[in-house]
Amino acid sequence: MQVAVRDARRQMWMEVGRVSSEVQRLKVQDLSEGHEYFVRIFAKNEVGFSDPLENEEPFKVVRPPGIRQKTV
Repeated sequence: MQVAVRDARRQMWMEVGRVSSEVQRLKVQDLSEGHEYFVRIFAKNEVGFSDPLENEEPFKVVRPPGIRQKTV
């Protein structure tokens, strides 16, 4: 499967990973906290890629409880 994301404020999709059909998780790096994103998933077989499965509402990136912000 191919996974892509896009910032809700933009039009361009970015591929963020490919996983086998048995995998149910993918850690996506470099998303901006406070931004909203859409996710799109394509399945692939010997015929080619499927139509995309896409969330209807964007999700907002939030920091998990207990994780501190890095200071430089």
